[in-house]
Amino acid sequence: MSTGPPLVREPACAVRSGRRPTTMHRLEYAAVATAVGTSRLLPRPMVTRMAEMTGALGYRIGVRRNVVASNLRIAFPDRPDAWRADLARESYTHLTRETIATLLCAPGGQPAVLEQAVLEGGDLLSDALDTNRGVILLAGHLGNWELGAATIASSGFPFDAVARRQNNPLFNRAILEARARFGVNCIDRGDATRRSLESLRANRVLTLVADQDARDRGVFVPFFGRPASTPRGPAVFALRTGAPIFLMVPLRRPDDRLHVRVQPLPFEPTRNAEADMYEITALYVRELEAHIRTAPGQYLWHHRRWKTEPS
Repeated sequence: MSTGPPLVREPACAVRSGRRPTTMHRLEYAAVATAVGTSRLLPRPMVTRMAEMTGALGYRIGVRRNVVASNLRIAFPDRPDAWRADLARESYTHLTRETIATLLCAPGGQPAVLEQAVLEGGDLLSDALDTNRGVILLAGHLGNWELGAATIASSGFPFDAVARRQNNPLFNRAILEARARFGVNCIDRGDATRRSLESLRANRVLTLVADQDARDRGVFVPFFGRPASTPRGPAVFALRTGAPIFLMVPLRRPDDRLHVRVQPLPFEPTRNAEADMYEITALYVRELEAHIRTAPGQYLWHHRRWKTEPS
């Protein structure tokens, strides 16, 4: 596997959010740290059950419940209301369970990740890096995208991920340090274009989670039968560098193992850049939708995916 030269960058723990923590930030961080610390002392089945109860409570309280219900009506219009309500509850419990799983895994770093995850398609990813153009790895908010990235990085791949800063600077630092232990180097969205191109030129795996509303700057492609504004960045990077595109699908299996699949998204560019951009984006979203349909309860339905309408 060709890894290329390392990027010159600050250590992840040196990256700051640009804000001083407030009293509320400290209280939020203390509450989460206490919950995670307590969870580490309990048996795994008990922790899983507590996470599921917390997710169910979030659903009952109504945290973004209207958004989830609206999204599920769009995605599954032919399903009965009771089926969609059950799916919504499953989505809440899955999100809480995977958040706790990630937090519990963080102190153990790469060995802890590899102990619970299975990587499929790593050989294809390695072959793609041998072309020395880097790899664009696309992901959606499906399964456990954090531990999916950690699994690939822990398997020895040079790994960069574009991510936004957290509003709470204490959370931001803790998340960056956890990702660094997994071998995931973070690229801040504010400097994403330049550093993403540097990553690909250094023959690294550049990961982009690109399934949220991109407002009027995005490309409108079908998602569950309805046009959805989707970030154009992945297609732009692919067309500018010739880097191959892969999709990451990290789903939780019934045996509690995380199955991380990486699959190539082959595409042959034409001389029409605008049409190519549309086709690359549509291909990614179409493949992501197919995987969501196999495990809809593991998708993050809490974002207003169809917020922006085509003009």
